[in-house]
Amino acid sequence: MRALVFASIVVLASSGCAPSGLAQLARSGKNGELASRVAERQQRGTLGDNELRDVARGVLEFGVSRLDEMSARGFFDSIDRCVPLVERSILWKSEKRDSAHDAALLALATHDLLSNGEAAGNRAFDPTIRRAIEARALVHRSDAVARRNALQDSSVLVREQAIEASLHAADTGDLELLLERVRLDPDARVRRRALDAARTTARHLASAQVPRFLEQIEDAAVRDPALEDALARTLAASPFYEHGGRRTLETWVGGSSSRSFRASVALLDAAPRREPGDASLRASALSVMKTRLTAENDAGLLDTVRSLPALDAFAEELSSLVRHESPTVRANVFVQLLRSPQFEAEAVRELIAFAGNPEHPEAKAIATFALVSREDLRVLPFVQRDVMAQLPGRRIAAARALVLLGRSSRAASLLTDRDASVRNAVACEMLANERGTAR
Repeated sequence: MRALVFASIVVLASSGCAPSGLAQLARSGKNGELASRVAERQQRGTLGDNELRDVARGVLEFGVSRLDEMSARGFFDSIDRCVPLVERSILWKSEKRDSAHDAALLALATHDLLSNGEAAGNRAFDPTIRRAIEARALVHRSDAVARRNALQDSSVLVREQAIEASLHAADTGDLELLLERVRLDPDARVRRRALDAARTTARHLASAQVPRFLEQIEDAAVRDPALEDALARTLAASPFYEHGGRRTLETWVGGSSSRSFRASVALLDAAPRREPGDASLRASALSVMKTRLTAENDAGLLDTVRSLPALDAFAEELSSLVRHESPTVRANVFVQLLRSPQFEAEAVRELIAFAGNPEHPEAKAIATFALVSREDLRVLPFVQRDVMAQLPGRRIAAARALVLLGRSSRAASLLTDRDASVRNAVACEMLANERGTAR
């Protein structure tokens, strides 16, 4: 079957269905010639949506073709959401059995692009990667024993893939091991993802089993404060809230600063309940948030401003922060005030000023993407200027903004950037976004 796929690629490439000349240059890695042709087409305004996406795909396909063992993992991580969009090229790379073969197979497995048979029979050179690919396919009830063994594997990579399999399987028999990973795994990413899988799986528990589950995940948060936010949101969601979550959140709201804040955010984000005492609990959460907004030298002020769920309740406190000494705090405050009819016009004016001021890069970035999310085209001149920025991250951010504004053609030159990481990131932005690309 795979042979037919690869044969069809060859046929298409040599037939009348072949992609445009620009795309062919991109696939061939002829960056200099591509740059001059793109610049010419940009100047004439004839670079269309579909052709630009073909060029972006060609850039990524060339990137795939040039991968080696050292560069492959980083490449696939950087274009993760675009892996399914260049699946055929990655399949071709995995068939070559060169030094990037294992990373190509793992990328396909991570996105569920291998059949169960292909995953189980994979021929990765590295035994750890081979086990990881096998673990990802253990999603059926009949795989329970093998999946639980994989959850205890010595390799972080294998445990990660086993957790993803468990997330798909939603087998309550996995819960004890998932909670063990939440409590004890040395890898922070594994702990967080194990909590996600445990939360999803626990929704299938009988009501009587939920309180015990909540006790276990609360113990995990004691061990790892970084999990407090995810845990608070779990406690505030049904069915956990109704079976012990509310009681725990009430304790947290009245407790230490960090937990009190996380619990308050979760409660205010969740849909209001009508049980006795719920209104007073939300009132306590509001009070916690207001206190944090007015406290001097509060190290968590930025986090608080960014987390505000109910703007009307905090209008007075926010309006007092528009003169805060930190540009980053002020920019975040104005982002929140965009939601207020009373302050919206002022917030837009201030954010436009921040977007055009390179002296405060973080505030500039915050303001730019707030305006981009509103499709406010007044930000275009500032974004366009950043296409030529020295820092690669600024150039990538500019491309992302232009794509979201439906002006991808203005970022076309970045598909031929001198930095391969910029070329790949921009190509992925263009491929992954469905907005028009050439207006």
